[in-house]
Amino acid sequence: MKKKVILFLCILIFVYAAGGTIYYIATREKKDDKPIVTNKDTIKGYDYTLKSNATKLYEDEFKALKANLEGDINYDEYAVSVAKLFVIDLYTINNKIRLLPTGYFDIYVEKYVLAEQGDDMFNGYSEI
Repeated sequence: MKKKVILFLCILIFVYAAGGTIYYIATREKKDDKPIVTNKDTIKGYDYTLKSNATKLYEDEFKALKANLEGDINYDEYAVSVAKLFVIDLYTINNKIRLLPTGYFDIYVEKYVLAEQGDDMFNGYSEI
């Protein structure tokens, strides 16, 4: 009797795992990992570029900066435009591209940083 219950549980676990695997394979989305982003516009003589995934607000401010830098340069407007572009880019998250997989930083720290520092990294901290 005990062997039949164990065999039944093993078969149930196997069927559950197989079904979950088949469901995952059938329902996952197939998409490109790296979206293609191109440069729409640049300002000659300066290192400012407008990417194709930029927001409307960023594009408008970039056009104002480009108009200022291509004509007679007003340095006050130039500083304000650069500051606005920085803040817009800083607080816009929907056009950011993840280049590294999630959790890569933890792997990097464990593999390189902790390996360089060795065992004496936490000396003085473990004592109470």
